[in-house]
Parts: sequence; C-alpha cells; structure tokens
Amino acid sequence: MKFKIFISLLIALLVLNQHPTNIQANNRQTNIIRRHNNGRVAERRVTTFHRNGNRASVTTTRYNVRGNITWRRIDDFYSNGRIERRRTRNQYATVNGSRVWVRQDDVRFANRSGERNANRTRRTLTYRTNPDNRTEQRIWVFNNRGQLRGNTATREIRRFTNNVISSRRRSTYDNNGNIIHQPWVYTNTQVNPTPPVQQTPTQPTQPTRPSSNAVRVNRVIDGDTIEVIYHGRSERVRLIGINAPESGQAGFNESTNFLRQLIQQSNNYIYMSTQGNNRDQFNRLRRCIFNLNNLSINQEMVHRGHARSDTRFGSC
Repeated sequence: MKFKIFISLLIALLVLNQHPTNIQANNRQTNIIRRHNNGRVAERRVTTFHRNGNRASVTTTRYNVRGNITWRRIDDFYSNGRIERRRTRNQYATVNGSRVWVRQDDVRFANRSGERNANRTRRTLTYRTNPDNRTEQRIWVFNNRGQLRGNTATREIRRFTNNVISSRRRSTYDNNGNIIHQPWVYTNTQVNPTPPVQQTPTQPTQPTRPSSNAVRVNRVIDGDTIEVIYHGRSERVRLIGINAPESGQAGFNESTNFLRQLIQQSNNYIYMSTQGNNRDQFNRLRRCIFNLNNLSINQEMVHRGHARSDTRFGSC
C-alpha cells in the first residue's frame, strides 16, 4: 500500500514539473536581503528568470543605516545567459526634500554567437539636477571588440541648458586608444561659447561653504594640481574628488589649460576649504577650491569633461 502511494506521488510530481499550471518560469523571482546591525535593510537583491531557467534580470539596491538608498544596479540578461544591459545609479542629492539620482550609467552589450564574453557596444552617462533636467550626457560607442580603439569607436559629450542641448563634441579614437578631440559645436545661440572676461580680484560675497581667505595661485601643474601661496609659503594643492589625465596621457593638455582658464577668470585668486585628509602621500594639501564667485572648480572640471570623479580621498 505504501509503495503504491509513493509511486502515485512520484508520477504526480513528474507531471507537475512537465506541465506547470499556476507558476510561469519567467515570473519566478528570488529575494536576498542583507541587514545592518540596527536591523534595517543594507542590501536587497531581486532576481527574475527566463522560461529556460536563466536569469532575466538582477536588481541590487544598497541602503545606508538610515534606510536611504545609496546605490542601485539593474542587470538585464539575454535568454542565453549573457548580459544585455547594465544600469547603475550611484550618486544622489536631495532636491526640495526629495532624493534625486544625479549620475546614471547605462551600458549595453552585444549578443553575438560564438563569442566567449559579452562585449560592450554603447555606454551612456547622464548627469541631472532633478529627474526632468539633464545637465550633461556622455555617450561612448565601442568597436566590435568592445574597445575604445579605431575610428569606429567614438565619444560624444552633450551639455544641456534648460534640458535642451546647448553644445556637443564628438571625438574619435586612434588604434592605440588615444582620443582625437573635435571642436565643440554650439547649438544654442543663447549660450556664449567664449570664456568670461577676466575679473580683477574684489571682495566677494560671503561664501556659502567653509573657506579660508583668498589665496593666490602661482601656477597650474596639471588638471588636478596647482601651486599657491598659503600662509606665506609656496604649497602644492591637490584638488580632491577628481582625477585628471597625467602628463603623456590623452587629454592632459586640454585638462591643464581648462583649469588654468578657470583660475585666470578670477585673476589667479581662489578660495579653499578643507575636506577629507589634510595632506596626501606627496605632502600636497587636499582641498576643494572655488573662484571668487564661489563656483566649485573641482566640480566644474568634472562637469566639463576634463576630469573624472574620484572620491576615494574626499569630495566637494
């Protein structure tokens, strides 16, 4: 009797596995939750699946100890298991009491048969001040090997004014991966492409951030390092929160010249505030710097595409 019951149950299980009735495989999902010591959710990972059992998407969200989202990544997969798209949101700000993603990274991949790895085809990096207002967008198109090499690989930078493209620059790459910059194209006649007229140092309004008195810049060394007169002696200052090309790298001259231009617009005077570590391993001061109109030069270098964000040692 027991043997007959066992056989009946086994047959029923086989039938259910071959002909699912209430659950569709492409709607299955798993949830993995990791928590902080205070019990709040630290990370949540939700995975959905295709009908064939391969992953369809993985959404990973991280939270701080107060329960606010700090990072999110969404991975979409082809039915053969290869990645199709990866969207990452890893910088946010509070605007009018709401949390807004200000940096969004979107990478797409090819699904070519016979290839071992999924190669990138396109990457779009978008900066925003609010959900409906883009300030800058960078678009990379990769060659058929997923590399930024050769004339089929391009980079385009688009800048927006009131969510309308005001200027753009499309550049290509040589066979060694060095970028070949093209001139800026200004599509909005209301935007003045020429730099502002240099100003004489005057007493600025009270800065909105903690700062010292204005200091004079002796020279610009590269896109993230300057030399100033500080407390009566010469000091080198490393701009924190950014990383610019080094000597010999693509974009070095453009980055250095743009930083020099920003400082010259304040007649070589700047304000400095302390963030992060006071000095680096080369004994350089680590600082956020501002012009006489309280514009963050560190952030302007990133927004203008002459440096990349690097917050390992602090940010502005």
